[in-house]
Amino acid sequence: MKYPYLYCDIDGTLADKSVISQENGAALAKYRQAGGKLGLATGRVELITESYAKQLAVDLPCILYNGAAVYDFSRHTFLHTETVDTADVLAMMELGMGAYPQVSVEICPGGPTVLANPNGVEDEFITREQQPFVYGRAEDCERIIKLMFYGEPQQLKQVEAAILPAFGEKYRILFSQPVYLEVLPKAAGKESALAWISQNLHLPLEQICAMGDFDNDVGMISLAGLGAAPADAPERVKEKADFISDAHDCHAAVRLVEYLMELE
Repeated sequence: MKYPYLYCDIDGTLADKSVISQENGAALAKYRQAGGKLGLATGRVELITESYAKQLAVDLPCILYNGAAVYDFSRHTFLHTETVDTADVLAMMELGMGAYPQVSVEICPGGPTVLANPNGVEDEFITREQQPFVYGRAEDCERIIKLMFYGEPQQLKQVEAAILPAFGEKYRILFSQPVYLEVLPKAAGKESALAWISQNLHLPLEQICAMGDFDNDVGMISLAGLGAAPADAPERVKEKADFISDAHDCHAAVRLVEYLMELE
């Protein structure tokens, strides 16, 4: 098999409205039965990625927190993490809530998400997926792997404008979806996590296929031996891909796996 390792984004790539179709699941099972190994590359945390990992029987360590962590679901352990400084998180929270008082401030320390703005809007993903969370303070977290702001896209752009001047050089500040503005350690990213996996787990990059649909996936699909994107990804993302599959809501993994099998 030319590409025996496959990393896929979840939301907007494998999943439509948080659900991975039976067709996608069957295609990925076929890929694994042919000798391929599968991993996930997502902005999600381990507690809300685990059900997908079980559903798809992933057998590679997964890229979580948009690349700020590599997690082994078979051993339930972090293999690698990057962190954000707590004092900086507090400063960014102040700036962000000053620009958008109702923004949902979500701190990811490993484990349940910490909601740090008691006046924040309700995160529909947390509610719909029954994601585990607690209310708390940044200064009480042992570590912070990433910081997220959730809310209306136009108002999140005001949050971005408020924090970029002071922290844009020190951290990666990006939209993973129009409703999520994320702050990641400078060294973090799906591409840097993929490079770490390649180096430390001895998976040649030229043998890895990666598929994703948004700006936070561009580095990963550019670095992989074969980069893929769904047909409904933004043009700026598809321009970086080597292969364009079907749209995410038309079972993008099916056509990708067919293509990978054709390359054998």
